[in-house]
Amino acid sequence: METCLMKEKIILIIIIWNTFLICTYGQSKTLPVPDTYKTIQSALNDAQKGDSITVTEGIYKENILWPATSEIQLIGEMGKTIINAQKKGSVIYFSGNLKGLIDAKTIIQGFILINGKPDNKKSNFYGGGLYCHSVSPHLKDLTIKDNVAHKGAGIYCFQSDLQLTNVTISDNQAMSGGGMACEYANPVLFNVTLSKNKANSGAAIYSVLSTLMLHNVSILKNMPSKLNNNHCSAIYLNSSRFILEYSLVWNRGIPHEIYFSEYDQENVLTIQDSDIRANDTLIITNNNGQVIQNISQPPATSSHSINKMYLSPESDSGIDPSDNITNINSIKLIAKGVYGDGMDIYVKGNPVPLTHTSVSDDIFTTDIFLSEGRYHIYARPVGALYTISSLPQPITITVDQTAPVIKSLSVTQISTKERSWTFITEDIDQKLLYQYCINRKANPEPSQSYSTSQSASIKKPDLKDGVWYIHVKATDRAGNESTFFTFNTIVDNTPPVIQIKNISESHLLQKWTWFSDGKEADISYRHLLDQLPHSIPTGDFNAMTQTTLSNVNGQWFLHVQAKDQFGNLSKVVTESVLMDCIPPQINGLSNDPIPKKEKHGNGIQAKLEPLFVLKSIKSPKQY
Repeated sequence: METCLMKEKIILIIIIWNTFLICTYGQSKTLPVPDTYKTIQSALNDAQKGDSITVTEGIYKENILWPATSEIQLIGEMGKTIINAQKKGSVIYFSGNLKGLIDAKTIIQGFILINGKPDNKKSNFYGGGLYCHSVSPHLKDLTIKDNVAHKGAGIYCFQSDLQLTNVTISDNQAMSGGGMACEYANPVLFNVTLSKNKANSGAAIYSVLSTLMLHNVSILKNMPSKLNNNHCSAIYLNSSRFILEYSLVWNRGIPHEIYFSEYDQENVLTIQDSDIRANDTLIITNNNGQVIQNISQPPATSSHSINKMYLSPESDSGIDPSDNITNINSIKLIAKGVYGDGMDIYVKGNPVPLTHTSVSDDIFTTDIFLSEGRYHIYARPVGALYTISSLPQPITITVDQTAPVIKSLSVTQISTKERSWTFITEDIDQKLLYQYCINRKANPEPSQSYSTSQSASIKKPDLKDGVWYIHVKATDRAGNESTFFTFNTIVDNTPPVIQIKNISESHLLQKWTWFSDGKEADISYRHLLDQLPHSIPTGDFNAMTQTTLSNVNGQWFLHVQAKDQFGNLSKVVTESVLMDCIPPQINGLSNDPIPKKEKHGNGIQAKLEPLFVLKSIKSPKQY
């Protein structure tokens, strides 16, 4: 009996202890600074998921490195809690290693962020106040001022869905994006002021390949970093979508209010009930985008909005059925999340007539007609309550009915082992696909699949001498195909064979000519005369086919090499000649050194006349 009671007590203790652990683990904590933690960084390092850090009034000289912990709330006393980076780095730095971990449940609220100056070790001089790489915290009730950076002095965000609410960004300075710089990002700004920021490009906001939604935002008194900068603007857009609702853009000290980059993809600026200084002249589009202004708001009869709009796959011709590039004029659009009376379609800011419309459940389909060109198309539900920021992103549809034209091919012989061809094509589409084959037949059609390669080659052992044909066909992304282009070329990997012939008419002057044994045309040569038997000619090939040699002595060698029109080099052929251009010399006469009139020898007596000796002296040859 006692044993059973003991077991029950133990089990009860275990249950109570486990319950305590579960409650303790699941309960978020509040970490006070400086009461418990002397620095904000130390509190962040100790925080767990869902914890709150409260920071009382004061100046905290820190450079905050955000930890790999989600859902932390960092709360200061608004207007009284200052984080001073002392120009030793960004004030708050979110590393790209936190990708996918930090979302809008991470909150930074109630601080003044000053004196940020990033270095090159972490952020390439980007993000003086905040550096946000692949993270999306929610910034509330902040003042971000007196920061400097190369890009994004106030805030730099990359691949971020950053949210800003009740934030002031002022008196920051950068080369690009004095207030804020966004790249591949989708920030949303509510009740934000950007003022007195400076930059050469985008004094307030600099955007590349981003979508920004601004509601009740004031962009005022921003300035260029340098005086007399005629290209500076308050807002700079490159391949971006920019939505202004109930906002003000008014910067008297700057040449342009909004500037579209003339490069890369088109920009879309949507303006709803906003005031922009001289918007008819100070919005510079550079023919690279469109401005959509003041779409009328329908009466509030439904809260539904369009979730997604896309081009019907059967209307998307070409290789990729999802790239919104087609050669069809009458196209079908599909929208999801549509109720009631359907939707209106706008092209270049103007409504277009719809045909064959239908609504089934929440799927809306309609046909529209587009002539050849590139269009930004957006939609709004008919008779539904919406704001511009709640609409789906516009889609870009390109209608291209012009087939590419292959103008020519250039051939390159990389070596005797490979021949390469490059296709030279004319088309508005810069991303063409090619289909080709290389063989000995004059009229076959390519049968292999398309590829993006703009060149083709053939190598040994397949590459053999003779006439070869390359057949090429191109298609653009809309599905327009070119006619076949056939190019023939002669492959000759056989080196020329040359002969040297001596045509001298005198031993004092040697003359040679040389020629190829074969019937090839366009043979060029180079030669060398020296006294070395194994030399190889160098230098350019030329049309010279003869040479002479005179006024020299000794053994001489003529070396000749040939090259044909295909770049094949012959072996070096060498001929030699012994040159002797020194004549004999007569130095004079001398008397017989023995003045006798008679000599005897072998028993014979002879009467001798005075004798003179003629000596021929010849200098030895110098070799």
